[in-house]
Amino acid sequence: MYLKKTTETVMIDGHELRVELSPENRRTISLSIGRTRIVGIKYPAWAGKKAAMSFLDKKRDWVSRCLREASDASEKGFGPGLHEGRMLLYKGKPYRVSFGLAVEIQGDGIIVPKETAQGALEDWYRGESEKMVGEFLEKNKARIPRCVI
Repeated sequence: MYLKKTTETVMIDGHELRVELSPENRRTISLSIGRTRIVGIKYPAWAGKKAAMSFLDKKRDWVSRCLREASDASEKGFGPGLHEGRMLLYKGKPYRVSFGLAVEIQGDGIIVPKETAQGALEDWYRGESEKMVGEFLEKNKARIPRCVI
């Protein structure tokens, strides 16, 4: 039996949200909110869409809290995407993103090239990680069994 996914739009705390309803061969209803603020509801096909929407209505407070927390994180510079001012963690310390010519850390900021930001940052991070692992292995080679190296 083919179970068709449907989409609804609901208003919660003044936010218009897209709700993706997925009937499935399952026993319980689950609710999730993605990074793009799309609400996902998976529900037993036998229960019907009305039961899924009723479940969402019961969980409005939880959805509101999640939206507030995501909004707070975004205001602090954390969240998806690379943009000027976004905060990134490196070695447990937050760095604010700004755009420049090449990836480098300057003070409490990290500079990335705007056009290739994501790829350049990933390449830089891999290179830094390889250096750190190499330094660790060199420093601790006497304590690491030979079969590992």
